[in-house]
This record gives sequence, C-alpha cells and structure tokens, in this order.
Amino acid sequence: MRLHRLFAVPLVAALLVPALAFAGSEAEEGGDAAAAMERTSFDHEWNDIRFYNHIADYTAATGNTITSFSEAPMLAEMVAAGDLPPVEDRLPADPYVVVPYQEIGQYGGYAFMGRDGTGHWGEAHLLIGIEQLNRIAGDLSTQSPNVATSYELSADAKVLTVTLREGINWSTGEPFTTEDIKFWYEDIILNEELTPNPAKFLQPGGELMKMNFLDDQTFQFSFAVANPVAVEWLPHPNRGVTPIKQAKHYFSQFHPTYVGADKAEALAKEAGFENWVQHFGDKNNSWSELPKFNTDRPMLTAYRLAELGTDLARWERNPYYWKIDVEGNQLPYMDGINVELVQDLQVFAGKIIAGEFTVSIGWYAPLSDYPLMKQNEESGDYTVELWPSLEGSATLFQVNRTIDDPVLAPIFADSRFSHALSLSLDRDEINEVVFQGLGTPRQHTLIKESIYFEPHFAEAYAVRDVERANQILDELGLTWDANREWRLLPDGNRFSVVMDTGAAVLPIHELAVEQWKEIGMEVTMKSFSYQQSEERSKTNQMQMYGGSAGFNARSEAFVASPLFFLPQRQGWENPWGNQWALWYVTGGEGGIEPPDEVKRNIERWEQMTATMDVDEKVRLGKEILASQADNLWVIGTVGEVPLPMPRSNKLRNFPERGGHDWSIGSWTGPQHPSQFYLVQE
Repeated sequence: MRLHRLFAVPLVAALLVPALAFAGSEAEEGGDAAAAMERTSFDHEWNDIRFYNHIADYTAATGNTITSFSEAPMLAEMVAAGDLPPVEDRLPADPYVVVPYQEIGQYGGYAFMGRDGTGHWGEAHLLIGIEQLNRIAGDLSTQSPNVATSYELSADAKVLTVTLREGINWSTGEPFTTEDIKFWYEDIILNEELTPNPAKFLQPGGELMKMNFLDDQTFQFSFAVANPVAVEWLPHPNRGVTPIKQAKHYFSQFHPTYVGADKAEALAKEAGFENWVQHFGDKNNSWSELPKFNTDRPMLTAYRLAELGTDLARWERNPYYWKIDVEGNQLPYMDGINVELVQDLQVFAGKIIAGEFTVSIGWYAPLSDYPLMKQNEESGDYTVELWPSLEGSATLFQVNRTIDDPVLAPIFADSRFSHALSLSLDRDEINEVVFQGLGTPRQHTLIKESIYFEPHFAEAYAVRDVERANQILDELGLTWDANREWRLLPDGNRFSVVMDTGAAVLPIHELAVEQWKEIGMEVTMKSFSYQQSEERSKTNQMQMYGGSAGFNARSEAFVASPLFFLPQRQGWENPWGNQWALWYVTGGEGGIEPPDEVKRNIERWEQMTATMDVDEKVRLGKEILASQADNLWVIGTVGEVPLPMPRSNKLRNFPERGGHDWSIGSWTGPQHPSQFYLVQE
C-alpha cells in the first residue's frame, strides 16, 4: 500500500461532512483500507472552509488569477520606511490561498480575549491557530496541506516523505527549510542531554527513527518497521513531533555544537541558569504554538508574541506569514491579539456580558451563565452560540496508581477503588447543575462517532450505585469510623486525600467531593498552575487529579496518542500512571514496572501503530478501550457537552459553529483563523 497525497489541485473542505477525495492522489492495492483508516463519520453540522494549495489550483477552479499581492497598511508603512522588504519578497512564490468564509476582510484592529490563571496562554489558540506540517481537514478525519504541500508513505510504511512549501520564512524573515528540521532531529532529539529519553513513538520496533534530508524542501522519516501511524504526526497539534517549531538560526545561538561548550555555559550562567540545557529549555519553553516566556522566538504562525507581562500577553501580525486570500491580500487581517489575565471567573463573566472581549472560549463562559449572556447580547453587541465539545468527558478524575505511599498504594492500585469512586458519582446531578442538562452522563471513552466506540465502554460503572460502592470499600478493608461518617485506612487513620484541580476549583469538583462524602471519602481540593501540575505529576506528588480530557474527537488521534488510556508518556494529563510511563520511556531503567494488563495495553498500542490491517487496528483499539472500561484507569463524568461561544458582532469570517478537541487543534483548528477580521469604524 502506498499512501500518497499530492495536495495539488483545488480542494473544498467541508467541516464534518463526507470528505472530498484529494484529486491526484494515488490509490494502489490496499488504498480502500488506507482510506478507511483515515475515515470517521460525524453527524454535526459545520461550516465550509475552503482553500487552495497553489495559486494555479485557484485559477483552474475559478478562471481567476492572482498576479500581485497587497499587505496591511502598517506593513506598507514599514516597507516605505525601509524597515521591511516588499510583500512579494516576504511571501512564497506560490503561497497558500484561503477563501474567506464570509467575505474579503478589512485590515486593522486588535482582538481582546481573557484567560484564567492556568499559567499559559492557550486561549489565544482560538485566533492564532495552529500551524503543523498538514492541517486537520474540514471533515476532522482526513488531512489537508499546510506547511507541507505533499507527503507520501512508502508501500511498506517504513518511509514517510514530506515536501515543504518553498519560500516560507520565519517571523524573523529567515528562510524556513529542512535545515530547521535537521536541527530539531540532530541537535535536539539525538542530543542525549536535551533528550535523554526519546518518546517511544519515535522508536517503532525499538529503534529510534532516522531522518533523511534530500534537499531544502524534502525530508524523510525512516523507520525500522512498518509505521503507518506516522502519517498522523503531520497534522496532530499536540503529538510531540514538533520539527517545525525550532528555528535553527535562533536556537543554535544557545547550543554548544554551534557556539562551543564554554560559550553555551557562559550564556546560561549569565541568564541565571545552572547549565546550557536549562537555558536552552527556557528559550524553547512553549505551550504548543504559544511561547510561555520568550518573545524572541521565531514563529510560523499568523501572529508572533510581542509582549508578555504578568497580566497581559500581546501578539502582533507576523509580517512574513505565508498565506493570502483570493485577491492576493496577505493574511492575517487583524493587527494583533491582546489576552488579559482574569483570575476571578465571575469577573470574567461580567466582562463577557459587557462586551469587553472579542471572543471567549467556552471554558470561561459556563453554561450556567448562558441565559444571562443571551439576555445581554444586544447591549453587549455580541452573539453567543452553543458549540459542541467533542470530548468524551468534560472532566476526568484520576487516582495515582503509582503513588509512593505504603498505605495508599495498594488501595489506589486496585481497580475496584476507582469503581467505587465512579459508582458513587451522581452524573445526572452533575449534568443538571453544571451543564444545564445538555451533556451526556457517561464513562470516559471515545465519542460515539469513533470507529472504536462500543456503547458499553461509555456505560461502565457510570450509573450511580452507592450501595455497591460501599460494598467495594468494605471489601478493600476501608472500614467506617465509630460515627459512620468517614472511612478509615488499614492503619486506622482517616482516609483523606488531596485532589489537584488544575488552575481553579470548579463546581464539578465541588459536586464530586460532596458525593464522595456519602461513601466516607474525604477529598480536599487544591488548585495549581499548569507548570505546577506538570511538575507534581512527573515527580509523583499527586494523589488524585481532576482535570480536562481532550484528544477524543478523531479516531486517528487515538491511534497516534491514546493519552488517557495507557501510560505511554509522562505529563500532567495522566498522573494515574506517570511512573509506569517513566518505566516505559526509559526501557525499564526508571519508574515503576506496570502490571500485566497495562503492559498488554502498551503492546496492543504498539501493534496498532504498525498494522496495515484496518480490522486488526480496530480490534486492538477496542481491546484498549475495553481495558479502560474494566479498570477505569481514568474516571469520566459527563461528555459531549455544548459550551457557549460569545463573540463580538464586529468579528467577521468567524464560523457560526465549531467544536473543541485538542486533537483537531482546539476550537478553530481547521478553520484558518488568519482570515478572521474586525469590522473597522
């Protein structure tokens, strides 16, 4: 089988309707199976998002041509002053062409957003977008071109060849070529100080992948064994394969291979770090596309981080952005984006109702405020609509099964304990109180549209049964105290644990804690920043965790990154098995050896990534999800929850409908946010 995508002809991608095939693609023997591997059916209604991979494609489809380019007035002034090259010198010779959703936009204006105290600026994803080698196409299953114009998977699935768009520049004006990708591979991945434990998915068959660089635009991933899932690396926004994020001309300044060991160490000490690895890591510190601290970092996105303070982040238009509209206007249309820190969610809601934000992510516009938002649409000059979340569970509860505590460890490691916690949750109450009854009470698994879904995966231990939950705790030896108020540990002390809640304690956390009291569980909630949660998870400090559950919409993303279902990498997202993950990524040299069932899931996943047989892939995937249903590695609550999306009436080309899941690039991942614009007075 050869999976070959030329991306060389006009393409109209319609969100969540059957995908149009890429004309010019090859479908050799086994092609139907390849298509099935990429296909997922969704029944929601979405917007048409159109683009052309090449100007010639646009001309062939419409009879129109693009012979000249235009730019924003602020950039034209810089060109006139000699501070910036002409627009035609900043764009590729053959730029990516976006068909605006509603109309050709107007240049100018800053969007205003808010964020909570998570410690990162992920909210800006909504308007900045995510730039990967490929994009998630409008059907949320197939891929469309982006930084790359084509890719080809060899017949034996051991070589993935990718061709970059020629003439793309970093936001600094320096050319983006395979030299940057070579730097990522040779100087970051192969550098044992920076990457002591390369991710397991980079080592199919137990051997670290190799990379070949054929010319300035063409490179290859090469594997020891068949690795068809590598195709999913190209568009996945959070997969961990980030070869287009580190500009060689910038990061080589801090790397001993290029400046020498003495200078690299001296620069680190001067910046206040112990060694060059810490210094390099700080410069490379980012939350996906969004740099946490470094305003100097070159970007390929429509906007670049220009200012970062304690309570405000400001992004400005990237003058070297490589996309245009159908009239040759360089994107993006907006001058920039300001994101304000708002710690108090009640204050946040007030700012939404007052119309102070251009757009707000549904996390901070809870369903409980939706009626009030609707009432104030006219006075606030905004429109609020409900967008579906594509997540299997709005919040997950996780018990740390590798906790370093001699009393808690055997209890937490026993799946029956998670069964008891799940059975004692009143998901109907959670749905009504927190989500206005609009979600679906369910166990955590993939959403029903996935080819891996089975109804009993979502039903497992998801119906409230306090009597059975109490029986389980009795069986585990957690007896009641004299007043039958709290459970006692085997050592006679009260069962009392701390649950990390991420950036804030939310109503869903509070409800769960109250419901667990009915079975004698004392759970204290404590919020931590994103960075703190990451550190606490990796260092095995968490006892329990209540947090988000993205990465569920796309069947393909599940194969590439079954994040919550098996411990294949460390991170804040899976504290339930972080020490098992450390054992896995270090080849048994660190962490804790997992039990046989976890090892079987790891084996199933490794086989999934390698098989070319769709039926076998589905069988293995369902076995992993069945294991989750049986063991409740993570505990789900309510899924498929719609969330309000309030937006200013001055914001145009913004879709009427969208949906959230990190596997598609958040809310507007497939929709080319660079085309959004603000109506100018």
